[in-house]
Amino acid sequence: MSVKYITVKQHNFKDPGKPRYIAQCKSRGHVDIHDISSNLSHASTLNAADVVAVIEGLTHAISQALSDGYIIKLGDFGSFYLSLDAEAQDTPKAVNANSIKGCKIYFRPGKQLVKKLTNTTYSTK
Repeated sequence: MSVKYITVKQHNFKDPGKPRYIAQCKSRGHVDIHDISSNLSHASTLNAADVVAVIEGLTHAISQALSDGYIIKLGDFGSFYLSLDAEAQDTPKAVNANSIKGCKIYFRPGKQLVKKLTNTTYSTK
């Protein structure tokens, strides 16, 4: 199956009178935890409920480790890490916990995951 895309008009900052067009991914919909657990259960000796329990446990373990300040490395799957959203201060002493607005979770895919996408095909919607 191929990744569907649509053509989208984009503003051309270098030449505003001449628009540009780019390809943008078009989602086929959503796959949820139950779909994934069903697929994984067919490929293993675990039943779907066991797979859901493992995924839920993994979600809890990842969020706990991230909130403790760790980077999570899941082998060929990839790694999760936090980035802070903080206000810039005039002096180093002014930087404190109050200058942090929040954080974001980032995912960096592993080499094998990226490699599996090299054979992806694309087609218009």
